[in-house]
Amino acid sequence: MKWIKHQTCTWDDERIAGLVGDGGQAGLALYGAYWRVQEILAAQMDGPDPTCSVQYSFTRWSVLMSLRGSHVSHYLGQLEKKGLVTVEWNGSDIRVTNRKLLKYRDEYSRKSGHSSENIRPRTDTDTEQSKKKKKTPARSVPPEELAGTLPLVDGTLYEISKAQVSEWAQAFPAVDVKTELKQFKVWLDANPTKKKTPKGICRAIVGWLTRSQDKGGRLIAMPAAPFPAAKSQYQLDAELQRAERRQAIREAGIQ
Repeated sequence: MKWIKHQTCTWDDERIAGLVGDGGQAGLALYGAYWRVQEILAAQMDGPDPTCSVQYSFTRWSVLMSLRGSHVSHYLGQLEKKGLVTVEWNGSDIRVTNRKLLKYRDEYSRKSGHSSENIRPRTDTDTEQSKKKKKTPARSVPPEELAGTLPLVDGTLYEISKAQVSEWAQAFPAVDVKTELKQFKVWLDANPTKKKTPKGICRAIVGWLTRSQDKGGRLIAMPAAPFPAAKSQYQLDAELQRAERRQAIREAGIQ
């Protein structure tokens, strides 16, 4: 992947400059996240059937980018906002695309005269194939795998699988995911104008869980210690009689 090092987008590129801002730790972190994403995409462009798009699960992106789950959507969102990549949510998976990588690779191939079998110029067929978008099949979770649903803006329901709940629980360890999803559903029902589209619902779920994670999650309250049960009149009378007998015994001993 030597060609990725010669990519024309550098620190001085307008979009990169806008991403980095005035510098500082936050700017450097975004700059590092940008290059890590390019490396991940470039790894898929070797061989006879290159692609400038890759789809992994939310947890897999967290591992590849060495980020907490709550930060993955933030960094990818910033990169998309600056027009550096496009981000699509397919269920609990995230597809990231940067079609300009093919251009950068071809420029390097042309300038360097590199003729490796793993790097070939784009053809018209490649261009046509890149324009074709794969249709996402209709979502249908088997009843035994269904964990719940969320209302969508088009009047349909988004089905949440148990596998998704388990994956989110790993990505957000401080969050009670099931409780948060129930609260999110109540919030959507109370705010119908805020309901999401089928493509945007996963992003909204991750955002909801991220905010809860950043707040420290939902702490599970410990049950309060029970108050001692009130004594019956019979128990009180018995204790009084025992006290009177002990007093009588003490007085008899003194005499």
